[in-house]
Amino acid sequence: ATFGASTPLTSQTWQIQLQAAYAPTAPVPQLPELCAALAQPPAQLWADTGQAQQLAEATLVYGQELVVRTRAAGAQPPLSELWITPPDSLP
Repeated sequence: ATFGASTPLTSQTWQIQLQAAYAPTAPVPQLPELCAALAQPPAQLWADTGQAQQLAEATLVYGQELVVRTRAAGAQPPLSELWITPPDSLP
């Protein structure tokens, strides 16, 4: 039985759904508490520093690292950081 031509693994891509959790604490503890870290509420990831475009997914390409970054408004390349905000500070 022939199942047809399949895409070679080296040419495959996958859409990855991105999620984050974040609850700022003050003062910041020297050592994070696992229960507190796991209990953080969902947060918003941002594609841009102006917080105009949410970041919900990215494309994973076989054989390549997937690095998710926030880009500065009008700047290239992207920053070396990812902006997230807690749920109560969404614009």
